Amino acid sequence: MTGHALDPVDLQKAAELCKLAGAPDLLTWLGMGRGAAPAELHEALSARRKHMQAMQANPKYARLARALLTSFKNIERVLASPSAYLDEVERQAEAARLPLLAIAIDSVLADGEVSETEEEFVHKQAQLLGITPVTVRRMMLDRAKSLGIDLTSVRGPTTEVADTPSVPGADGYPWWDAGFARLLRELVPSSAAVIVDGYCRTAMSATTLLPERPKARWFGYDRRPDRLDAAARVLGNYERVLLRTAGPERYPLEDGSADVVLLVRALSTEASIFAAIDEARRVLRPGGMFIVAEADGLAETFFFDGHLVGFNQAFHALMARLDLADGPTADRGGPSLGPRLAALCEHRGFSVSKTMVHAAHVLKSRRFERFARSLRRYPAQIASAGGLPIDCAEVRAVAAEVDRLSYRVAGDAVGLSGTVLPLWVVVARRE
Repeated sequence: MTGHALDPVDLQKAAELCKLAGAPDLLTWLGMGRGAAPAELHEALSARRKHMQAMQANPKYARLARALLTSFKNIERVLASPSAYLDEVERQAEAARLPLLAIAIDSVLADGEVSETEEEFVHKQAQLLGITPVTVRRMMLDRAKSLGIDLTSVRGPTTEVADTPSVPGADGYPWWDAGFARLLRELVPSSAAVIVDGYCRTAMSATTLLPERPKARWFGYDRRPDRLDAAARVLGNYERVLLRTAGPERYPLEDGSADVVLLVRALSTEASIFAAIDEARRVLRPGGMFIVAEADGLAETFFFDGHLVGFNQAFHALMARLDLADGPTADRGGPSLGPRLAALCEHRGFSVSKTMVHAAHVLKSRRFERFARSLRRYPAQIASAGGLPIDCAEVRAVAAEVDRLSYRVAGDAVGLSGTVLPLWVVVARRE
């Protein structure tokens, strides 16, 4: 299926289905990431329709099943253009938050003028709401004009900064939450002229950092061309942004050319951690900063209105087996790499100045039946990615714990649920 313009009726049907499913968008409901191809989405949607057909007689799923079956063609057309659909979802979400921004703008316009401090306050509020600087500028001018206030003195962002997206988190990577974005902005010096991201994915660090650093140049590297294409679509063609296919073991950069090198969850599956750390040291100037972050998968913990003790024990046993399977020798990673980062950096000649742990989390209220699906799916995905059979004893033990929980907890029970994942963040300097 090929992409096409989105029909308002199709979008409305998609919104109604997501509301019934309690999902922010169709891709999330289908358990697919932002970069999923239309063919993958079509396959997932067809599988979901087959499942819903079997669930029509179940009162818990009857309305959702009926909505999917009656609007299947509408949903199918929407998912033929996933990027356009997600852009529209984001546009509508931003529009829903505009009244909150209007309150902040009106508060600073009350005295008939806007100081630099007040302008900064409005932009900070917009950033927390996920609203772009361009929208802020337009709303401030429009609301001031309606009140007869001259705002010619308001500086507003430069064109490039205004056009560089800023996100509190990153779609498809729940651990890159608003808290981690704030931490990264605090750690990277505002004076950094050249920032290198050795595992840039879809430009997550760029969208976090560049809006507040109008003079910084950003070099993003990733082995997957599809992710670089997605990054290019997000960032556009700016002179201060360069995207190239490369891995963290070798960058096409001169020695001592970077002020900051970022490696965020890039090392756990690398063939040689030493090679990646040594390469970061090579491209950093003397005194340059190396920021590296990795998870401690052995400490990832799941909750549903409390600690899921049995499930967590079974999940940790699975992660422990993966850790052993990866063979966490001095030069190898594994799911529990985070606590070893500082020692690894010092071993390769860096001077570690700071080590901290960020508790990345995805905690929200939802029905247990929905949360239970992720409890089943996530361990199997991890096992498969780690080279373990999805029917191994550890995965079966996790599934058995989900069965026990499902027996004790009603499917329509709503609770604060999700996971907390410790991210170990190390800041080091090249001497």
